[in-house]
Amino acid sequence: GDGAGIQVVAIGPGLIREWNEANGEGTQIQPGDRIVAVNGAHGDADALLELLRSESELELVVLRRACMAELQRLLRDALAQQGAQEEDEDEDGGDDAEDSYSEEDEESEDEEADEAESEDGGSASPRSREDERCDHDA
Repeated sequence: GDGAGIQVVAIGPGLIREWNEANGEGTQIQPGDRIVAVNGAHGDADALLELLRSESELELVVLRRACMAELQRLLRDALAQQGAQEEDEDEDGGDDAEDSYSEEDEESEDEEADEAESEDGGSASPRSREDERCDHDA
């Protein structure tokens, strides 16, 4: 652990392995997850580890690991969008273009963002798309 919960690195013998064997993939604790509370206790990793080792019944609060493939895709998309914006600024006159920025420009960007959302079939957040995609990777 590193002070704020316990980062799961591997699943050894014990209650967590028994839980995993008895439950489906969607509810199993996996490497990369973070245990942030044990039987209502939060915080210090050493105290949480002691509870994990000593208690015969556990109630855990677990944060799921991030879906790395989805995070990488979101980062690539953001960087590509940033690169496209920088190219547009260069074509419009570089740094001087920022000085001539107006509320009309802001409104047209908002309209473009609205159009982009409707092209995707709605305004689903990256988190909801991540949940759908990560279920396949779990």
